[in-house]
Order: sequence, then C-alpha cells, then structure tokens
Amino acid sequence: MGRELLNESAETAEEGKRLLMHAAMLGDMYAQSTLGFHQLWRGQSPEEQSSGVQWLTAAAMQDHKYAIYNVGEAYLRGKGTAQNTQVAVSWYKKGIALGSADCQSALGYLHFIGRGVPEDETKAHELFQLASLQGDTWGTYLLGVSYAGGHGVTKDLRVALDCFLQAAEKHDANATFKVGRAFLLGEGTEKNKGAAVKWLRQAARLGSTDAHVYLGLMLVYGDGVEENPAEAAKWFRKAADENDPRALRELGLLYAKGNGVEMDLAEAQRLMATAASLNDDEAKAWLDEHCPQKPDWLVKLRTGESE
Repeated sequence: MGRELLNESAETAEEGKRLLMHAAMLGDMYAQSTLGFHQLWRGQSPEEQSSGVQWLTAAAMQDHKYAIYNVGEAYLRGKGTAQNTQVAVSWYKKGIALGSADCQSALGYLHFIGRGVPEDETKAHELFQLASLQGDTWGTYLLGVSYAGGHGVTKDLRVALDCFLQAAEKHDANATFKVGRAFLLGEGTEKNKGAAVKWLRQAARLGSTDAHVYLGLMLVYGDGVEENPAEAAKWFRKAADENDPRALRELGLLYAKGNGVEMDLAEAQRLMATAASLNDDEAKAWLDEHCPQKPDWLVKLRTGESE
C-alpha cells in the first residue's frame, strides 16, 4: 500500500512514506529498499538522502539485490554519503555473487573505463554478456558498445546492431540513437536514410542529444532529406541547451551566415566561444580566424576563467 500511494500523486506520497517507514522499521527489506530509493534519488535534503542510504543498506544486508546495486551507486556518485569507489565496487561484487544484472553492468562498466578496478575489456565484455542474458537494458547496450568497438571481443557490427536493437525496443535513448546512426552510416547493415531518420527521431523524443545533433546535420547538408537550415537550427538549439559543443558550433555557423536564422554575428561569436570553452577545435579555429582581437570576456571563457 505504501509503495502504491508513493507513486500515485503528491497528495498521497506522504501517507505512502509513512506506511513504508512503518514497514521498514519492522524489518521488511522491500519497504526498506523502496523507501531508501525514494529518499536517496528524490530526496531534497542531504539528511533525507543520507537516510535513504541507511535504509538501502539495511535492505542490502538482507541480500536485496536492487538495494545492493543502489548502495553501490550511492557510493560511486557520492550521493547521500561520501564518494568511495572502492566501497561501491565491494557492493557490486556482493550483488554479482547473487546474480544481480544491475551490478554486473555497473562493475563491467568500471572495468571498461578502468575506474576503481583494473581496466579489463575482456572482463567487462563477460559481465555485459551475463547482464544482457538476464534482459538488462543497460547491459545489452554496453554489450553492443563492446562489439561495435572490438573491446574485449572481435569487432562485429552486425552483432552490435542486434544488441542496440534489443535495447532500443526497451526505449533506451542511447541504443536508439546507435540504431539510427547504424542505418545512416551503414554500420552492420545497409545504409537506409529513411530508417535512420525514423530511429533518430525516436531517439530525439527519448532525449538523446546526439540524435538532435545528427538530425540537425542531416537537415543542414541535405543528407537524405531536403535541406532545411531553419528546421536544423531547432534541432541544434535543443542540443545546444544541453551544452553540446557540436550543436553550439553548428548553430553558431548558422547565425554567422544568416542561414535558417537571422544573421547575428554577436550571437555567433557567443555560441562559438561557448563551444570553444568546451574544447571544440573547429570552434577554436573559427574564433581565431574571425575574432583575432578577442574581448576579455571571450578570452576568459575560452580559458575557463570566471569573470
């Protein structure tokens, strides 16, 4: 009852938390995990988030697999507790011993990037395989990444695309973008611009910044679609709002040329400067060519200094 009330509306949430608290204090690990998750990831104060870690830990000590994963995530991110990658790894390993797909994906990713554990792409690939076999969406996506790049396994773009399709069917934004990109570039399948647009639009609806950029580029250069710089500017602006350096640069070029938007050199300069401050080399080159006498604010922005 507490869980249902917690998810119904703001009006019932407090009653839901009260019921969950009562069950949690009686030692019910499901209540502890649900209450802890809510406090950790939705709590507004450090105290509430810390309480969330405590309840999740209580459930994790009873071998509740999802609570174990979330305790690991709390330590990995420094959420509700001091950041400690080694402690996070220890919790992930505990979850893996219980067959947790979430922990398999999480520890696999740490091995993939070499954070807190030795970099080991083969080990990462094996963990992604186990997580994917259990239907874990993130694990299936990461398995696709490992096949696409030949990380810990022989490179196989067809298998990678199959993994991305499986994860995309579960509405994973990154996987959906990868499917669109595969059709656009002919990676693991024949090029199909129509299918690419379909998947990229779907990824964009799911919030993929990469999809916003790619759709904008297709519209700017007329790649498989009719050139439409005004529509491209809308897609670039969505990604630029997320501080994507590619989108900032491409939108800056549109303002510099008055292509699809009203020409505005000051806005072009601002967008290019922001992209350059995010280490976009093309934006840096544009500024060097078009703004040889840089104002102080631009110099500070490019060097990362505060005003």
